[in-house]
Amino acid sequence: MLGGMPSIAGQQDLTFLDRMEKLRLFPQYMTNKGYAPTSIKNMLCSVVLFLKHVESSFQKESKLSQKQLSKILYEIKRLQSDVVKMVTVHRQKVLQKKTENELHAAVETKFMAAARKRIPKLLSTS
Repeated sequence: MLGGMPSIAGQQDLTFLDRMEKLRLFPQYMTNKGYAPTSIKNMLCSVVLFLKHVESSFQKESKLSQKQLSKILYEIKRLQSDVVKMVTVHRQKVLQKKTENELHAAVETKFMAAARKRIPKLLSTS
């Protein structure tokens, strides 16, 4: 999340979070890394919870002003709404694949009839 900054940047304070251009790229970066939209949504929810915790308990140590924190939280919530749209599309695609892989009713009925006949025979021969 430091977005190209030295790793020590996050060890001092949280001012690196006040880079909206980097923050806006986070969902796309995670998508490119192979994360599902639901995972990205969960990560953003965790970030919001973390920032609210910082806001209530460690604002001074974070070196972020109330205005900066509010701006960051607003931007992340906006990103969340975009990701929710991606989640909806993702769920529809997954559901479509599951539906395509289901047995048709006639095939399932034949399978169940054959299973009712064969399972008792298999169990009695063992």
